[in-house]
Amino acid sequence: MKKIKFILIGFVLVISILGCDKEPSASFTTDKNEYIAGEIVHLTNTSSNGSSFLWTLPDGTTSTSNNIDYQINSNAIFEKLTFNLEAFDKDGDNNSISKSVQHASVYSIDSTYYYYVAQSVSNSINGGNWVISAAYKSGPNLNDIDAFLYIYFPGNMRPSVSGTYNLQSNNSTLSPGQAYIDLYIGGADAYSNYISLSGQLNVIVKDGIVHAIYNHIDAKHTDYHAINHPNVKISGDIICF
Repeated sequence: MKKIKFILIGFVLVISILGCDKEPSASFTTDKNEYIAGEIVHLTNTSSNGSSFLWTLPDGTTSTSNNIDYQINSNAIFEKLTFNLEAFDKDGDNNSISKSVQHASVYSIDSTYYYYVAQSVSNSINGGNWVISAAYKSGPNLNDIDAFLYIYFPGNMRPSVSGTYNLQSNNSTLSPGQAYIDLYIGGADAYSNYISLSGQLNVIVKDGIVHAIYNHIDAKHTDYHAINHPNVKISGDIICF
């Protein structure tokens, strides 16, 4: 009886276990959400799995640095500033993210600057004018309010069209094309009051945001004792959401 030999040929399957490369994920933070012209935006790269990076800055320039300090032009106009970060891994895979920041508001009295956020836009019972009101708070409490700003416009509608308003010294006699500024600096028991006398208020309306600018206008200066002081020049760059 012939024996049939079965030859078992074993196939050896070699499995290479490849490490799974994680794709890059771009992310970054800014130190604030609002800035004024001339300030520095500190951008911190918080991306994961990236080996190289490419920033695209609001002025169109690019950088491959890890973190960025970007200075806003001191003459920057009202707009949002958009930053883009693209992260790459060693295989060339990439991921990107964009983030925008907004110019904050600033107003000045004799070159002393105060920062604030717009608190409300509401109808005023005073002459039926529309009032943009804002306050600067140095702390979280009501007593921490250091300044109030009121801008009066004629009629019962907030500005909807960009244009120029002639500033007046009395808010009860406003006509179309006119406006009135009333500014208080200091606490309730020791404040200075500044009222527009003449000059122009330029208003830009963009994406539902009212941007009001006045530059070195003449203003009447009184204090909480109603004592008159020499007139001064006041400037402001106000963004009201």
